[in-house]
Amino acid sequence: MLENFWNNPVVRDWSGRNRSIGVLGFGMSGKTVLLTSLRNHLRSHNPDQFDLEGQRICELKDVTGPESGIWKSFPYEENRFRMAHDREWPSRTVDCSCQRLQFRMKNRRNQKSWMHYRLTLYDIPGERTPDVCFYENDYAQWSDWILEDLARFVSQQRQPQETVFVQSFLQQANTPSANATVEGLVRSYKLALIEICSAGKLDLVPSLFLLDEKGVRLSEKITRLSQTETNENVCEILPKQCSCGCPGKEFVPLGPAWREHYVRLGGASYLPDLSRISQFFTRMDTKDAILQAFVQGYEKYRREYVVPLFGTLINCDSLAVLIDIPSILQNGPHQLNATRNMVENTLKGLRPGDGTLRWLLTMGFQRKIERIAFVATQCDRFYHGDWETLRRMTEKLADDICNRMEGNVEHRSFYCAAVQSTDSSDDGTIRFQRKTGGTQTVPVWKIPPQWHGNFPTENDQLWCDFRENNAPAGEFRACKTSPSFPKDESTPPRQVGLDQIFRFLTQW
Repeated sequence: MLENFWNNPVVRDWSGRNRSIGVLGFGMSGKTVLLTSLRNHLRSHNPDQFDLEGQRICELKDVTGPESGIWKSFPYEENRFRMAHDREWPSRTVDCSCQRLQFRMKNRRNQKSWMHYRLTLYDIPGERTPDVCFYENDYAQWSDWILEDLARFVSQQRQPQETVFVQSFLQQANTPSANATVEGLVRSYKLALIEICSAGKLDLVPSLFLLDEKGVRLSEKITRLSQTETNENVCEILPKQCSCGCPGKEFVPLGPAWREHYVRLGGASYLPDLSRISQFFTRMDTKDAILQAFVQGYEKYRREYVVPLFGTLINCDSLAVLIDIPSILQNGPHQLNATRNMVENTLKGLRPGDGTLRWLLTMGFQRKIERIAFVATQCDRFYHGDWETLRRMTEKLADDICNRMEGNVEHRSFYCAAVQSTDSSDDGTIRFQRKTGGTQTVPVWKIPPQWHGNFPTENDQLWCDFRENNAPAGEFRACKTSPSFPKDESTPPRQVGLDQIFRFLTQW
């Protein structure tokens, strides 16, 4: 009876034995690898490889249950087999996934806990993250946000010809025209998004444009069409293959001049149903009809795609935000700015540490995000003496973001290699196993000592110096390392920092 009392969901929640963690980051930042490695360590816990300060995990069970809505089961077995047997990294995430694990813990005296611990882990594709801007904004607020972002993009480009489609859409979105149509505005916005994507900006919304319902990415469509079509034909065909919202309910942002009849009631977008009152007029106002179509499309997309996703993440206890330092160093200030904007906009929407009143009003049954781990992933791609520098660089980025946030949230920065697949030597090289067998040794990335844990400013000469002085290391950037993952399921992979992240996020 005592055991049943402790394992009651309400008691376990109040006692801190329930934890839910959301994992966020751009595509290829290592979310799937981290979650697969973590589960393997929890499933076959070895205190010497995964330190929990004297405790040991046992009796782990997967209690995820059937799939529901947008949340699919995390493909743990598939990912592990791919890394251990095929010696390939997992495929890029296309589904929002959830896994719920239940287990007990043993202390140093080998005494088993009365209570079950339950851990819920959420993973979403990097392309879905920008959709957070829909969560608590109505159509007017979202439109202003996006149009301001597009105008900022135009101002940051050096060549006007690089933003022809974006400028054209901004003109149409800010200046109503009697000749405007829903189809024309949607096509113009799609061409603008394609132009922005070509410039390397990936925080595009709605995210179905970047990653459709079938899991096909925009980059894959462009590559496939470019092999057989001219640039002119690509611009004609590609917009038809991409969607700006739910099928049949696409929408685009429109400026204040379009929204003079737009109001907000009850916290939701609202526009009079012109189809019911049109009988009193000889013709319906074209501008209001277009606006009505877009508002309805916006609300449908928000209801069916955004709320189920971010309504879950906002109630997590903790977040792990993965920072892809190798991509930042390879691509320079552009990638740094994109990463900063993605993280800042996401946390702004999820409001970590801002749920005390919500927690009180719901008697503690609705959580708030209390901790955020900012993780410099893939640290094993660097010389081991630079790992602490990576952590300090991530810490500086995290501090800049969190200092601008409202609410009180605990955050900490880490370096991590969820699957350590390389070994670095003091002679300035990194060694790893080839997929085909044997080992390969390549020059190591060296972090310039002048950086002292900080990223240079955008116009700093250090960016150019770093890339020029490390030109030989480009061979390593292009080289695909294979995961070093044991085939024996009871043997987890080597890891760096993953256990520290787990202890911080769960406080177990």
